[in-house]
Amino acid sequence: NVSLLDNDRTVESGGSVFTTPGTSTSLTLMVENIGNFDDSLDVSSSLTLTMAGNDTNIDWLIGDGDSGTLDVNQSDTIELALTIPELAWNGTIASIELELSSDGLLLQTFTVDVEVISQPLWIIRATGSDLDVGPGGSNITLELEQRGNSPSRAYLSASIDAVGWNLTLPGDMPFLDPGESMAIQVYIVPPQGAISGPTAEMTIIARNGDGSGTGETILPLRIRPAYDFTVTTPNDWEGWQVSESGGMPRITIANLGNAANQLHVELIGLPSGWAPTEANISLAWGEMKGVPIDLIPDSSWDHSNFTIEVKVTDSGGKIVTLNAELLFSDVAWATSPVMWGSIGDDKIVNFHGSLINSVTTGSTSLEQIQSGWLLPSPSGEGSLVVSNSQGDVSLFYTAHMQMTTSRQVSCVMDSNLSAQPLISCDIYNGSSPFTWSILLRAEDGTLVNSRNGVVEADKEETVNLSATGWNPTTGVHELTVLVFSSDGRLQSSESQHYVVRATGWNVGIELEEASSGDINVLIQRENHQIMSDSICVVKLVQGDWSMDVSVDISTTLAPKLSVPRPTGDSTVPVNATFSCQAPWDVDDDPSDNTYDLVLSSQPNIIPVSSDTVYAIGTGLLIIAVLWLLGIIRPASLQPLATAPRKPAKKVKQQARPKPQPKPAVVEKESSIQLEEDTAPTSTEEDTDVTEIQESLIEIEEAEPEPPEEELDEFELRLKQLRDRRR
Repeated sequence: NVSLLDNDRTVESGGSVFTTPGTSTSLTLMVENIGNFDDSLDVSSSLTLTMAGNDTNIDWLIGDGDSGTLDVNQSDTIELALTIPELAWNGTIASIELELSSDGLLLQTFTVDVEVISQPLWIIRATGSDLDVGPGGSNITLELEQRGNSPSRAYLSASIDAVGWNLTLPGDMPFLDPGESMAIQVYIVPPQGAISGPTAEMTIIARNGDGSGTGETILPLRIRPAYDFTVTTPNDWEGWQVSESGGMPRITIANLGNAANQLHVELIGLPSGWAPTEANISLAWGEMKGVPIDLIPDSSWDHSNFTIEVKVTDSGGKIVTLNAELLFSDVAWATSPVMWGSIGDDKIVNFHGSLINSVTTGSTSLEQIQSGWLLPSPSGEGSLVVSNSQGDVSLFYTAHMQMTTSRQVSCVMDSNLSAQPLISCDIYNGSSPFTWSILLRAEDGTLVNSRNGVVEADKEETVNLSATGWNPTTGVHELTVLVFSSDGRLQSSESQHYVVRATGWNVGIELEEASSGDINVLIQRENHQIMSDSICVVKLVQGDWSMDVSVDISTTLAPKLSVPRPTGDSTVPVNATFSCQAPWDVDDDPSDNTYDLVLSSQPNIIPVSSDTVYAIGTGLLIIAVLWLLGIIRPASLQPLATAPRKPAKKVKQQARPKPQPKPAVVEKESSIQLEEDTAPTSTEEDTDVTEIQESLIEIEEAEPEPPEEELDEFELRLKQLRDRRR
């Protein structure tokens, strides 16, 4: 006896059951052994499909089964697996035929129809679509898929949970068969003047006309960044005034887009020696700033005027250029003459120029404070008169000031650059909506990250930022987070220094004692080429004695330092420690950054300088020359008696002509000495001395001397010398 169980009802052969698409179920047969001996029942199955409409899903599966051995009058169930395709249409029928046999003998054929019932479902996807909306409105493309099992038409509805947003849905939709999909366009218009960054949620629903098959999707919408800017100068612009020490221009860069904008400024046509030639600037939404270049001229500039080109490029690739005439001024701006802020704000200004005595605007004198000159509440176009030792110079400024809206804002920066988030800013409660922009800037003006948004009235919000994607070079970098209101007022500013260290390098030191007693410091380096900007030092300590020695690690040859031996107790070790300033303060192996050396005992050494050796050698050389000339002799060679002085002889240069030539008479005289003349001690000595004298001078007998007025300067000085010897 065989029957089919369908939930709580029994279906006989030829009956029907209903199923849903995309299910894996089973047909349950109830079998009973009504024979008179133990037996078993085998079930083999087959099916025939009657397709509804355009249904092409033929992947139906039905399994076989058996009961096992049953005793007489014993009952059991047989489960036959049945799989229905996911997109089987409503109304498709599978006619199933079951052949029941025992020991190969066909006992009965059991039939049942399985019909697919209706199951409506719609799905809306945003996969692959751009959910950024243009500032003036744009279409977003979504995918609508019919996931029910009966042809039907979708009815759409949608809403956006933010004020000021509008949308337009497509009109009547076509019928779609199960499994079909189509693209739909939804036109969305954001609020006028809204900034990029804040998201709004759009809820869109698709369903059948009777409300069945509802599919709902929530999608985030964001206003697409639209980068735009202008570069302007006043109509009566005076030009770019530059002093000997620099100058900044009155050129305004205004962010007209709806998002923070990173811009690059380049000066084209500058002569050699002028700097800087480029700079980066980041502007918040609606912000205005001056060109951030304090231009320093070449020292050889002759103060003649010339024209350059200022080129500005933004994040969207827009390029703006203008010409700027450079002219000399004794006094020039050291801070930007383009000012931005809230109405009523005071500004601090500074100037290039020597000995500035006073600064006035109209009849008001500016107060000089530690950081510069205080300009009270500037607005619009204005001028200052700067007085110094060379006279008065007029400088002009442009102040773009805005109405004030404010919220209390506090930001906290994590000391770990890789922290997520790196920055958390709390925007506190206020009585009116607050539109904000948060910028994360590096010290060179690079825009590391930015966010924009609106906090509704009587609400608070926490905004997080990270430095993901910023790849700084090795060094010490400063990051600054700035929070602006929509009018450009700075609500909060925090800065933090971050050390970006390099790996893969190492420096070690050793000490050795030289034979002279000095201490040699030996440096071992690995991958030192990357340390071009390092500032390093070796500190040596022994007791109360210490010495710091600077080291240039990046040199081609490894440094070898030598320091004098300390005068302290030699039994106390000399300790050397190598260290560098950040970011080179941590190397791969810190253990070799210190070294201890115990010096050997050394006798007292009298230091002799090279100057002393040179002086002694020079003295000996002079004495030797005087000896050869016979000018000096040791006391042992002096005569024992003093020879009588002979009449004075006239000594002349051999080149001088004689008025009355006479035979030369050579007399023996004692050698010229530093001491008094003495008589020669022997004939041999007299002969030697006389030969030397004859080789140097010519001796003539005295003759009447002419009057002093007839003598020239040389003869007069010679006569005075002889008179003193007499």
